[in-house]
Amino acid sequence: MSKHKNKLTPTQRKAAMMMVLKELSELEEDKKTNEEIAQELGITRRTLQNWLNKPEFLRYMDELAMEFIQGKMAQVSKQLFKLINAKQPSIKAIDLYFRLLGKLQDKYEFTVKKDGVEKPSIDVDHELAELKKLLDK
Repeated sequence: MSKHKNKLTPTQRKAAMMMVLKELSELEEDKKTNEEIAQELGITRRTLQNWLNKPEFLRYMDELAMEFIQGKMAQVSKQLFKLINAKQPSIKAIDLYFRLLGKLQDKYEFTVKKDGVEKPSIDVDHELAELKKLLDK
């Protein structure tokens, strides 16, 4: 359940859904202007614009957009596998696939020299994990 949903009125929630569908839906009927959305909801375009400037309204829109995108994962995965299994496989698609699985990551190694003496390489992942633990306290 959305933690931002309860902070909005039913009309604001419907407006947020319509704004997300306007941007993400493939259906032509969802591609409404802000003026059309406001009119359908019985509010002014200015009211809709004011809502679009409220952080809780925008956060709720973000949550709705993520739900919409997650609903498309099967479709996206199908397209990804088409690219991987093509006669000429896409290297970018293969790279993305392994990154999604966590099997491929960018790694950086740093060598520290002080007074001409090489110091041991820093384990950045370990250091970041330690910093995260400190921040979570």
